[in-house]
Amino acid sequence: MLKAKAFGFEELKRKIKRQVQEQADDQSIKRWLSYIGEHLCNHARREGGYTDRSGNLRSSVGYRIFKDGVAVVDGGFENVGEGNGIEEAKKALDAYAIANEIPINGWTIIVVAGQSYARYVEAKGFNVLHLTKIEMDEKIEELKQDLGLK
Repeated sequence: MLKAKAFGFEELKRKIKRQVQEQADDQSIKRWLSYIGEHLCNHARREGGYTDRSGNLRSSVGYRIFKDGVAVVDGGFENVGEGNGIEEAKKALDAYAIANEIPINGWTIIVVAGQSYARYVEAKGFNVLHLTKIEMDEKIEELKQDLGLK
């Protein structure tokens, strides 16, 4: 004889409430990280200190957010001047995601400058993403505090 496991209505309500809360938390984190990503891309474009004659370098800035290793948001793309670096930003995000293991647990945000000469510009002493990395660390700490994670 098989005996059915009791599963009460109250237990079901608690389970659904927990799932709804987790989804709400995920949506909140995704909104926060999207805001941070947009802020960081704007920061990278503003704080460059270099002359971007074509606009390609500043146009190649973008971000991607991952949840449990899966890309959930791409953003921050903006053509600057005559520049057309958006495709380079997307290629750089793809290449980074392939070359570096994205954690399969939790949230990850990546910000890139997709032009191949971005490192050369930074090596000359100009900021492309270096100061933006510092800004990112500060914003992530703020997010953790707001979420009560630290």
